[in-house]
Amino acid sequence: MDTSGIRRIVRNIIRPLKPWQRIPTMLHPNELRNLHDRAKEVKGAGLIADLGTWLGGSTGALAAGISANDSPATAKVKVHAYDLFLVDDFSKEQKLIPEIQLLNIGDSFLPTFLKHMAPWKDRVEAHQGDLTQQQWVGGPIELMHVDIMKNWDLTNHVSSAFYPHLIPGRSIIIHQDFAHYWTGWIHLHLYRLRNYLEPVQHVPHTSSFVFRLRTAIPAEALNRKVSPDDLDPTEVAAAFDWSRSIMPKDAVQRFTIDAAEAMLCYHLGDKARCAALTKKATEAETEFKRQYPDHIGRSELRLVQRFVDKG
Repeated sequence: MDTSGIRRIVRNIIRPLKPWQRIPTMLHPNELRNLHDRAKEVKGAGLIADLGTWLGGSTGALAAGISANDSPATAKVKVHAYDLFLVDDFSKEQKLIPEIQLLNIGDSFLPTFLKHMAPWKDRVEAHQGDLTQQQWVGGPIELMHVDIMKNWDLTNHVSSAFYPHLIPGRSIIIHQDFAHYWTGWIHLHLYRLRNYLEPVQHVPHTSSFVFRLRTAIPAEALNRKVSPDDLDPTEVAAAFDWSRSIMPKDAVQRFTIDAAEAMLCYHLGDKARCAALTKKATEAETEFKRQYPDHIGRSELRLVQRFVDKG
């Protein structure tokens, strides 16, 4: 069993850290620090959107950052946090979070989220519900953290409902699932928008990647859906090549992009190609480890291998 997430939760609970660093979360400490520092740097040109906050780890980091921002123009900037805020099987599996264990599947954990947000209650606004049924609150978005592109529909809705409010030349978009094995559709989505986005930074040792909106994105591009029924194999291959090209050469997470490419084949029913890509990437990762013996972490190819082994 992969226990890295559980270990991370334990670390975030027991360390003598600041309040925003102690909220139970699956995010890496580097990701929390990046969110905090990005919010601390905003200029007040727009609001902050946090799409997929779970128990509030990302929102707390953003809220603490904007609270520490010393620009008078940011005094009224809020973090707008979107989530279902409902207990599901995944939440119940997190045995080390007592507040969740006291709830049942389907119960709302919004009160828990709000309790975590108490230090920044005036800087946070929660939006509960299915994101595909929600719209942005209005006004420009200067900073957007996206940790909700868990399927095709959510990806398309973020593109059509939230991206139009980004500020050309200024807005920062942080895609938390950029280097995650399950969410291969993100790479096609970003590839189609690559001419409008500037790659800024891979957050070290994590799945997060930071982009800046370079120029305004035409509505037809934002409304074009990524769909399993509309995939050109040549474009898909080019999309993953592009994503790999913007990753640091010494980041083992680049192989999780390989994992995402293989897993997308699995999602689409091509198990043989999934197995072939996984084998090839695993061999390449082995060679990478010899070339970079001091690297930190590992890719998620092993998780795809479990699906390959199931057949």
